[in-house]
Amino acid sequence: MPAAAQLDLDFDRPTRPVEGDARVDELIRLLADRGWTTGREIRIAQGWDERTIRALAAASDGQILSGQQGYKLTRQATPEEMQHATSWLESQAKEMSQRAGAIRRRWHAAR
Repeated sequence: MPAAAQLDLDFDRPTRPVEGDARVDELIRLLADRGWTTGREIRIAQGWDERTIRALAAASDGQILSGQQGYKLTRQATPEEMQHATSWLESQAKEMSQRAGAIRRRWHAAR
C-alpha cells in the first residue's frame, strides 16, 4: 500500500473583501455591458473562487446583483431582475433569522 500523500493545506481564512476593495472595481469592469455572467465565467477570467466572487458582490454596496443566472450590474438590471434579486435576498434573510431563533430557543430550553 502506498504511503499517504502529504497535503499542503492552508487553513488561514483569506481576507474577506470589503467595500473599497480594488477587486470590486475589477468585477464591476468585467460585468460592464455583459449582462448576466456566470460564476464560472468570472472564475475563468479572474481566477477567483466562488466564495470570493460572492463576497465581492456583497461588498459592492449594491452595485452588483446575483441570482441563478450569475452576476449582473444593478444599473443594467430590468425592474423585474432587480425585484427578483432583492426578494430572494430578503427571503434568505428571513429563513436565516428564523433558524437563529430556533437555535436560541433550543439552547435556552436545554438549560
